Amino acid sequence: MKRAGEDPAEPDRFESVGAAYDGFVQIGELPVPTVAAMRGAAVGAGVNLLLATGLRIVAEDARIIGGFLRIGIHPGGVHFTLLGRLVGRETAAAIGVFGEETSGSRAHELHLAWEAVPDGDVEPRQSSWLGGSRPIRRCHVERLVASLRGEQGPPAVSWSAAVAMECAEQMWSLRRQHVTPPQ
Repeated sequence: MKRAGEDPAEPDRFESVGAAYDGFVQIGELPVPTVAAMRGAAVGAGVNLLLATGLRIVAEDARIIGGFLRIGIHPGGVHFTLLGRLVGRETAAAIGVFGEETSGSRAHELHLAWEAVPDGDVEPRQSSWLGGSRPIRRCHVERLVASLRGEQGPPAVSWSAAVAMECAEQMWSLRRQHVTPPQ
C-alpha cells in the first residue's frame, strides 16, 4: 500500500490494490456460507475481511479498529458499504470516520457480530456453525446463500461500484502521504 501511494496511477500498483479489493469481493461472493472466527484484533483491511463474511463469531475481548484515520488514508475495501449494510450509517461513521474502537462484546451489541464468546470458545463455536450440525441440506446451501445476498443487497450500489468508488478515494489519500505540502 505504501508503494501504491508513490504513484497510484502506475498500472502495476493500481492492479495490486485492485487485487486486494477483489479478495474482499471474492469472500463476500463465495457460494457457500462463511463464518469468521475472530480473536485478538482486526485492523483496517482485517476489519474488511471480517465484514465480508456472512456471519461473525468474535471473542468478547476482541478489538475491531478501522485504523484508516490513524494513518491518514481514506478507508478502502468497501469499508463504508460493508459497515453501513451491517450496522447502519451512525456506527459506520463512528468506526470509519471517527476511528472508534469496538470490543467484541460491543460488536455483538451493535449487530456487527452474531455472537461474542470467551476467547477459547471462538473456533469451537465457529465449527458448530460450519460442521453440519445445522438442519440445512448441503444441496440447498448455495441456493440459500445466493438468495440471502440477492435479497439483502446492497440495493443501492453493487460491490463492484463500491470498489470503484472507494478505490479512487483510497488511492488519492495514499498519494497525499507522499506529496510535500507547498511552502
